[in-house]
Amino acid sequence: MFFHDRSYAGSLLANKISENALDLDNTIVLAIPNGGVPIAYEIAKKFKIPLDVLLYEKIKSSPNSNILLGIIFENNRTLLNENLIKKLGHEISDLSSYSLKSTNNLHKKCQILRKEYPPIPWSKKDIILIDDGHSSSDFIDLIISFLKTESVGKIIFGTPVAEKEYVEKLSRVADRVEVVLIPPDFGFIGEWYEDFLEIDNEIVKDLLSECSLLLSRSKVDHVSIPLDDFQIECDVIAPEKVKSWVVFASTKGDLKKTLYKKDFAINLSKESYGVLMFDLVCKKENNIGNLLNSSMLSNQIIAATKWLAQNMSDEVYLPVSFIGHKFAAMAIAIALERLQQVVKIESFISLDGRLDLIDKKDLLRILVPTMLVVHKNKIDIVDLNKNTAKTLPNSRVSLISSFQGFFETQINCDEVSKLSIEWLDNHYLKLDQAPIQQKSSILKEHAL
Repeated sequence: MFFHDRSYAGSLLANKISENALDLDNTIVLAIPNGGVPIAYEIAKKFKIPLDVLLYEKIKSSPNSNILLGIIFENNRTLLNENLIKKLGHEISDLSSYSLKSTNNLHKKCQILRKEYPPIPWSKKDIILIDDGHSSSDFIDLIISFLKTESVGKIIFGTPVAEKEYVEKLSRVADRVEVVLIPPDFGFIGEWYEDFLEIDNEIVKDLLSECSLLLSRSKVDHVSIPLDDFQIECDVIAPEKVKSWVVFASTKGDLKKTLYKKDFAINLSKESYGVLMFDLVCKKENNIGNLLNSSMLSNQIIAATKWLAQNMSDEVYLPVSFIGHKFAAMAIAIALERLQQVVKIESFISLDGRLDLIDKKDLLRILVPTMLVVHKNKIDIVDLNKNTAKTLPNSRVSLISSFQGFFETQINCDEVSKLSIEWLDNHYLKLDQAPIQQKSSILKEHAL
């Protein structure tokens, strides 16, 4: 063996690629999934460039066959290994049944990944194509031929380990080939790794998400804030320069409907907002009435805000905006009066919240600029929010178009992000036109 695992191999390959200049403003890393993704991630991280995966399905004469007849790509393009097909005595028209199976399998792959991570446009971009190792060039040949038909720029193929003959063949079709190790006796790919475990789809998603965070130029820390007999688990997402802070609270709910919560926070950080993001802790025995009437949820908002004020700024009264999703919006509304003793509140955004359900005396205490965001198709809820807005001195009701959850799809997340950023931008305090100075580090008792 030569590599401990794919991540280590990726770091070595990144160093190898760095020996020649890259046009970093016009380059993306394209991983051949799933094994190529951890390697490609290390390269994207080193050069701070976007990472995507190439979704495809091989066309083979049988599931267990190693004979590659062609490849179907996610844009419905098909490239066939025509010379091989003729050698085998097949007609192109004979491949329809094989192609149909491959198309169905590819559709399933796209459903798993693309709902969360849409493809990055390739046109005119230089491509660093990454795999974890190969001993046959036919497969990569077809992929490079496909990329050339997509009007990409230069194509750099990289892999940690490859057979010498394979490298020589690919050097004739790719603009550059970068390989860390070319052993005289190749054998099997897995022989060159100490850890060559299967990479599942969740690992692929995690690495794509991490790369997105890196590109946002934000630092992400996890902190546990003690409160009574439990901990509030928070993510702190801080860009290089923070112009203002946002406390973003939500409730756990259905995972499917909250897939894009972190993407929402990342979108805010890209606009120089630091974000303290967390799910409220709810006890199972609490019904809706108890949740709204108890101090359990609002106390969590206050505890998290106090931590933020004490640890992330030297300002006496740190300017903060609050965003609450569903029940969290109501918890923030109830806590706002007490929060004014902790921070300077710039604005408040309720996402799919029902402020009409809280006590009217709490509503009357909301004096900060408030935006109520609801689904436009939920007529009854829209009317309730409009009536609530009449009670608030500085408020607006904004509507989004979809019935689906705010963080259930990328489209909804982007729409809510745009509305929220506009509201935050209109109300953040420009303290001498200078960004807020962060404290140099998170307190030791909260550091990872």
